[in-house]
Amino acid sequence: MANEYYSLNKLQEAEVYLKKFEDHLKNENDHSDFITHYIIKGNIENKRKNFEKALEYFETSEYLAKKYKIYSISLKDIYAGKATAYQGLQDYKNQAFFATKAKKITDSISIIEKKILNSPLLTDETDLPEEKNFLEKYDSLIYIIIFILFIIAAFFTYRHYSRKKTNLNNDDIDDGLTYENDESEMIENSESFDKQTIDQNNNIEVQSLEELITLARNNDKYFHLKFSKLFPKFNPQLLQINSQLTQSDLEYCALIKLNLSTKEIAQYKNVTVNSVVSKKYRIRKKLSISTNENIYTWMFDIG
Repeated sequence: MANEYYSLNKLQEAEVYLKKFEDHLKNENDHSDFITHYIIKGNIENKRKNFEKALEYFETSEYLAKKYKIYSISLKDIYAGKATAYQGLQDYKNQAFFATKAKKITDSISIIEKKILNSPLLTDETDLPEEKNFLEKYDSLIYIIIFILFIIAAFFTYRHYSRKKTNLNNDDIDDGLTYENDESEMIENSESFDKQTIDQNNNIEVQSLEELITLARNNDKYFHLKFSKLFPKFNPQLLQINSQLTQSDLEYCALIKLNLSTKEIAQYKNVTVNSVVSKKYRIRKKLSISTNENIYTWMFDIG
């Protein structure tokens, strides 16, 4: 339903069904069904010209597609969406790169379709001298295709339910990092964190921090502006380490600076926990923070 409303350019209606989908499957361990979900969300943000947000959704979808080894059609749509987003950001190098990748998948699919259509089963006139024989052969091909599709559907159904019966403790693993390990990095005593923050920044009061966290909780667009006023040295110091940090990277760094957990960040940003864990890992790489170093303590010492 969400895809149908999106194709009709009814974006709000599409988002309603995407939310229903999220609520229905939020307790499922298998997140492979979310691949298409994030592709649609990315396409919606592209239409709204929120290109950086669109890229985040496409990256999450690509991560899931590769994790569950579901390629071809899904990756084609992901790469096409990324190309559109990079075009909107005027990053024509990346636009060309992902457009080419999408075209290669499209071409490979077209080749397979042509092979099926040019099969001797359909075109060899010596074997099909009469219209009746042709229809019989054509019907046989349809039955074969239906049987193959049934086998594929049965396989994915079996895999889905077998995953539900097993303990997937490694669902949140991302490039060597786990959700539990990620959570253990938090500064344990939040009251102590607030006191240290006030002592380190005499001009910051508890009320100001509470207002800032409220803005983060509501995913308010003025959150980062308010944060930059309270911590004026934070962003410049991060950009001095890596000038290629995006606006999204800086916002996530600010949330980590405020000692918000992975689950809280995911809730406030309306993304999955996996997406946040993956984002933290990419931030570590960009800022050269070793995996042995506590990212919360590291951010606390900045600005």
